[in-house]
Amino acid sequence: MLKPAWYLMDGDFLADTTPDPDDPDTEQIATVYAAAAGILGDEGFFDREHTMFAVRLGLLSATRLLDTATHGAAIHDKDDLAHLLRGMALLHAYLAQTAQRLADNARIIVAMGAPADPISRRVSDALATAGDGGEYVTSDLNRAYLALTGRSGGRS
Repeated sequence: MLKPAWYLMDGDFLADTTPDPDDPDTEQIATVYAAAAGILGDEGFFDREHTMFAVRLGLLSATRLLDTATHGAAIHDKDDLAHLLRGMALLHAYLAQTAQRLADNARIIVAMGAPADPISRRVSDALATAGDGGEYVTSDLNRAYLALTGRSGGRS
């Protein structure tokens, strides 16, 4: 779950999605999403295999987003682009906070002293910098979303 932060906007992204009843893949997409949510949801395991599956699924999804942007195939109108920007902002928010939490964990390991595979302060600093940069990417994507939709926003 995302912790409250200056770069987040209010609203439930997933609630804003309405499947297209005319799309022949709607049922299959819903089934795959439900399966992934079951495996990766809060009730799932937090082990190496599930984490690697989440990373692979994320990379597959990112590849799809890049292909969509490259070919413009799934961006039919302003609403599609707005939905894509909003989703990308949330993805970046999760990645930013993940990098920051990994930095915190790395700092703890460094402070404890003697792990089997030493993690240096440079690693924790680089992760923290990546997380901080991710906040700005998230903010810029939200700014693009707000400009596109003509809304004002931010957290209340």
